[in-house]
Amino acid sequence: MLLSGINHVAVLTADTERFLEFYGGVFGATHEVFQERDGFKLTLVWVGPTSELNVFELADNTEHARQVPMFGRGRLDHLWKLRRSTRSRRSGSGCSRAARRTAS
Repeated sequence: MLLSGINHVAVLTADTERFLEFYGGVFGATHEVFQERDGFKLTLVWVGPTSELNVFELADNTEHARQVPMFGRGRLDHLWKLRRSTRSRRSGSGCSRAARRTAS
């Protein structure tokens, strides 16, 4: 087994509040601002019992503007935790049909 879980994923955003609205509204994720000072903000977003997103917002950082659109295969397209029962139902690849079509 490659992974038994993910501790955290670090992401960069230009709008932490928008990020939190999405993950809180869609997934019910909770969060805590861990550190905020002088144009730097780190927010921890809990997405599972042992998994979190470390969300960084840096003043004057325009890196987010260079990102490719979803499924454009940028630096990180997505992460997906697979349930054991799901793998057996999906031809062993662990990908949804839509994701396989997009990757082709």
